[in-house]
Amino acid sequence: MNHIEFLEEAIRLVDERGEQYGDLEENFMRIISIFDAMTGVELTCHQAALFLVAVKMSRLKTSPEKADTYSDAINYLAFAGQFGDAE
Repeated sequence: MNHIEFLEEAIRLVDERGEQYGDLEENFMRIISIFDAMTGVELTCHQAALFLVAVKMSRLKTSPEKADTYSDAINYLAFAGQFGDAE
């Protein structure tokens, strides 16, 4: 897959998953609530998105052939950019 195809796939996935999981900010607020309950640490949406980028980067270390992991990381970085602008 070339770089344009990765970006196109990222857009396709974010649209598909948006339909499945609902509003982006509501989803991240749920993630933050669960993380806070587990750790006692309350993240911002921006921090949560960056944490999810770290998860994807870790997965790429062991499975660099998984194309959807790159697309997911692209989307999480875009979310971090959106949330960073809002905070």
